[in-house]
Amino acid sequence: MKLRAFPAITALLLSFVFISGFSQPVPDSVINLKPRWQVYDGTQYVPFDALPGRPSSIYFRLERASPGERLMVMSSMPFTFLINNKLIAGQTSALNLAADSLIAKHGDSDGIWISIHQRKIAFTSLRTWLTRPKAAPEAGALSRPRSFFRDFIILSTLVLLVLLVVIVQLNARLAADYFSVTRIFSIRESTDRISEARLTDGVNVLFYCYTGLIVGLFLMIIFRFAPFPFPVAVSFQSHTLPMAVLNWLLLSVLVLGAIF
Repeated sequence: MKLRAFPAITALLLSFVFISGFSQPVPDSVINLKPRWQVYDGTQYVPFDALPGRPSSIYFRLERASPGERLMVMSSMPFTFLINNKLIAGQTSALNLAADSLIAKHGDSDGIWISIHQRKIAFTSLRTWLTRPKAAPEAGALSRPRSFFRDFIILSTLVLLVLLVVIVQLNARLAADYFSVTRIFSIRESTDRISEARLTDGVNVLFYCYTGLIVGLFLMIIFRFAPFPFPVAVSFQSHTLPMAVLNWLLLSVLVLGAIF
């Protein structure tokens, strides 16, 4: 790799460090309920990971909820949702319920007992969590609340811009061919260098990575703001900046695998 590409790569690494350092998620905005999961072993309820295999039901208790908190349940496989053994929803893949209303309507002094049934519990895709509204800013505080996904978009855009600069610096002529619509759909001239046509050439590899990253970013945005949940999106939901970056990289790898 040419030396003139090193400053761009350095800027890429610094962008990760800079954005990550100023992008701490708001604490307690999301409460993962998975540690509360229990299963029935025939005599008593035990932690879900205490029994081998995949049961057909998991249980957990919700004692209290503040106004505005919402109970979220999502899975790539359909599930049945019950409260105190009373059917609330059947054969659905996503629920978004007001937690305080559920407790007020169905609960007692101990809260509510929630059951989720599937043919076989999909531990890898089943998600249960409480979302807690962020506190309103004090009077006079006009700054916008920090959003981890907004920071992720800024970070990913910087990464793509720097990677684009690296591609152009390494081989401007080949990069122009890649980003020219007329060149993409025209027959390459026989004078093209052999190294430019190789799949493993440095610029080619970077361009494939760039394509995978940008398609992965578009998919992340679609999964985040889709008006309705679908199974694939459930597996790539993010609640923190590191989780969003990890899901983005995983999606990009899957896109590259689909290309090849």
